[in-house]
Amino acid sequence: MRTVLCGLALAVLLVPRPSSAAIVVRIGLENALPGSNVVRLDVWADVPPGDTTDEKLDAFTIAIDGARFTPGGVRFLPVEPPSNAHPYVFGDTPGSEPQDFGSTANQMLVGATVTSGGVDITPTRNGLFTIPVFAPPGTPFGPYTITIDPVLFSLGNVDATPGPGVTIFLPEPMTSAAVPVLGTLILLRRRRPLA
Repeated sequence: MRTVLCGLALAVLLVPRPSSAAIVVRIGLENALPGSNVVRLDVWADVPPGDTTDEKLDAFTIAIDGARFTPGGVRFLPVEPPSNAHPYVFGDTPGSEPQDFGSTANQMLVGATVTSGGVDITPTRNGLFTIPVFAPPGTPFGPYTITIDPVLFSLGNVDATPGPGVTIFLPEPMTSAAVPVLGTLILLRRRRPLA
């Protein structure tokens, strides 16, 4: 009897099960072009490694908060589709683009839905939207933190959690200002006599 119970316990452990790990919604830097006043950050659903579950995602609502964002200073611009780095999760469904639902300078509220069925979230189709952040001329240099509001967060029927926030430093230091400094250092190094 004891052998049978041990065998059953081992069989239960060896049976493959669907992944129970939650999907994490993440924010990451898409691009910051030198000389531009806009920094773009992607928001995507990060599926666990080895995930084989068809999530049947049919909607999402996500609020993004910007610390130190103000109407006349660093602020959110209207929502954009996700970048090519994270293709849109509803990309094969026309009319399901991410929509702005009353965003302000310091909070972006975005949602989208499909009218029939749902979609599988995969590493090649996991983008939700892009956050454009505007830093006007004269913006004081410093950290600006962007987080997902856990209260205003839903991936429809999918078990998901908001990932950590990100901190960006604005305005971006001008790369062209570093060139003369580096050039001077290189010239000074060349002037040193060899020993």
